[in-house]
Amino acid sequence: MNEIGEIVAEEAATPDVEALRSSPARFVNREVSWLQFNMRVLEEANNVNHPLLERMRFVSISATNLDEFFMVRVAGLKGSFAPASRRRARRPDPADQLDEIATLAQHLHLEQQEAWQTLRESCSKKT
Repeated sequence: MNEIGEIVAEEAATPDVEALRSSPARFVNREVSWLQFNMRVLEEANNVNHPLLERMRFVSISATNLDEFFMVRVAGLKGSFAPASRRRARRPDPADQLDEIATLAQHLHLEQQEAWQTLRESCSKKT
């Protein structure tokens, strides 16, 4: 169960507001949110209502965004490692964030490759 689910007592109809206010689970992870946004960009590549070259452009945008994400955001996250005693209590552990990012980025990369192969085959059929 996630942290918010643990705060809400099973028999209680409403969550413990004070516990939610102090819980780091109430924040959305900015890197995970960014990867989810990039997944939505990639979903446009699978939308058959878009012209073929536009769909290829969405794959390209998604790939470029993912490259930039690793160069800027992941590099910054790796640079933020500090001993647990120096970290603020509300900030998530960078190692946990990197693990989650790795899983989501791998999924996104596989989806990009699949979309690229599908669009490439569609292009060869059109010529």
